[in-house]
Amino acid sequence: MLKTGGRIVCISFHSLEDRSVKQSFAPKRISYPKEIPLNNEVIKEFKVVAKKIKPSASELQRNKRSRSAIMRVFEKI
Repeated sequence: MLKTGGRIVCISFHSLEDRSVKQSFAPKRISYPKEIPLNNEVIKEFKVVAKKIKPSASELQRNKRSRSAIMRVFEKI
């Protein structure tokens, strides 16, 4: 659905949501049975464009409910 070079922004408000976002966009490991002579591979579909971004002090003054928000930006490679 997302083309190569496309970016996706995720905003989470709870730690469990944030963990789910991180795991969804983390590199995937493909493991083969021991009988097959192939190395286990790591597939990176997305790269992190911006580490977690939290609201600024001025945003917190205007909107107190934003205090728990975490924004992450990923780019498809």
